[in-house]
Amino acid sequence: MSELSLEQMWDTLREACGAEEQTLQVMTSIHGYNEKTLCDVLYALTAYRSFEQLEEASERNSLEQVDRLEDEIEAIGRELSRMVGLGGRRIYWVAL
Repeated sequence: MSELSLEQMWDTLREACGAEEQTLQVMTSIHGYNEKTLCDVLYALTAYRSFEQLEEASERNSLEQVDRLEDEIEAIGRELSRMVGLGGRRIYWVAL
């Protein structure tokens, strides 16, 4: 069972998964406004079977993004230090 309320699940489907309001209304009017229906919609959109799985994947992705950004910042710093040169002397270059 999810710790999220039905309203929170609905909002997550709309905001994080891109579900249309009308789609959710149709699905819940046919199958009922309950956790199972919202989890079925989640599975159809993302292949995650629970909102907990979606949250865990989101957290993992966030950590991976942080690692990638840190690597990118380091690479940019290295490039900038090369452009300045030794002893802070300016390096002039011409693009071809």
